[in-house]
Amino acid sequence: MLEKLEFTEPCERARLQFENCGSRRYMPLSDLKAPKGHCVWCDKKLKGRQQRWCSPSCVSSAQRRAAPQNPAAKIFRLIHLQNWACKACGLSFEESMRKDIRARYEKLNRIIDEKEKSSWVRRYGRLATDPEEKVSYYWLGSNTGDIHQTDHIIPIHKGGAGIDPANLQTICTDCHKLKSIEERRRGRI
Repeated sequence: MLEKLEFTEPCERARLQFENCGSRRYMPLSDLKAPKGHCVWCDKKLKGRQQRWCSPSCVSSAQRRAAPQNPAAKIFRLIHLQNWACKACGLSFEESMRKDIRARYEKLNRIIDEKEKSSWVRRYGRLATDPEEKVSYYWLGSNTGDIHQTDHIIPIHKGGAGIDPANLQTICTDCHKLKSIEERRRGRI
């Protein structure tokens, strides 16, 4: 039902390239460099027609690391690294997110009649012969800024790394507002 994502750890070279990003909030994947014939993420030897990546897992892992504010990265962090809960207060989003996953899954997998195959109807259903669709992390995380947000544990302006996973957390909007107010208050004193 929810898309299956695997995570591949970056090799030492890729990790160092990310650490050199400093306070940047995003790193273009084209900036990742590797020796010719090696994956830019895990450094495995490329096969056949592969040019930069050895597997889809390497691509998605790099995308989540390079763009941590992306909806897919935010939801991946919330579900897999934080066990469906706000890192600050522990508020669980599991029940509401599971309902959203179920609703999106049912909408994506509504079987339509072969006769009503017009483009408008086709967009909102699938034929029985179509493969089953999975709810993507990106869909689940888009337009959720009023519910939960990506937060830098150590603010970037105070020296925190922009895209380092150790400096990122997904927290509810109320906790994010309180944390920001407290940081501003401490900055003035």
